[in-house]
Amino acid sequence: IRSQNGFIYIQYIGKHLEYGDVIRICPKVFEQELSQFDNAFDSGYDALYPLNAALRYGLVTLVGHQPWTACPKKWRRRGAIIDGRVKNWIIQDESGEVSKEVLSEEERQLPIASIWNHDFLLGRVIGNWRPELEI
Repeated sequence: IRSQNGFIYIQYIGKHLEYGDVIRICPKVFEQELSQFDNAFDSGYDALYPLNAALRYGLVTLVGHQPWTACPKKWRRRGAIIDGRVKNWIIQDESGEVSKEVLSEEERQLPIASIWNHDFLLGRVIGNWRPELEI
């Protein structure tokens, strides 16, 4: 993705049955285009983003192919929000859902089940956001 701040790289990793396209995001903005992606996604995180639509509208450009990891099977989503703060999180996986008020360190790393539009994605990457910051 070419942005005003530089180049942002995302990788398609699959489709979630309920939420749609899943991408892995390289959390760094690059001043120049990359020609190799060997370790670019190692510290990345996963998000829901309508990649196929973004490709159709020219918001992203296909620049290469690279093997990817499997789609995450475990996600978290916001539960109740009180006074602008998340009161509890819903952890969901193949076995069902569990509500948690306090997340473990491992649960804080889980991708958030929220579909991002293009501008939101840019803002998150440029702002150095990571899933573990969302508590």
